[in-house]
Amino acid sequence: MQPLFSNPFPKGTLMRKSMMAAAALIFIAACSGGASDASDSAADTLTQAQKTEKRNRAIAGSRIPGHGAVGKALDLSDSMKVRQARLDSASTR
Repeated sequence: MQPLFSNPFPKGTLMRKSMMAAAALIFIAACSGGASDASDSAADTLTQAQKTEKRNRAIAGSRIPGHGAVGKALDLSDSMKVRQARLDSASTR
């Protein structure tokens, strides 16, 4: 007896084609990574140090493990910057 609806694809072919299509889409997305560093740096208004500090502040304000240590390190860094500025202004007098 013949089935009412026959499958036009042999067993496993549809899955294989789907996997190949997904792999191709991932590859294309990975290769289209975006603009180059030269155009990125021209458009950005933040320096690399400012971006790093912004990211670190976000980590310090989060609830992920180690956020307290990042916050303490940032506080120490800020106090060292203030101290260095004070010393610099005192040495120019």
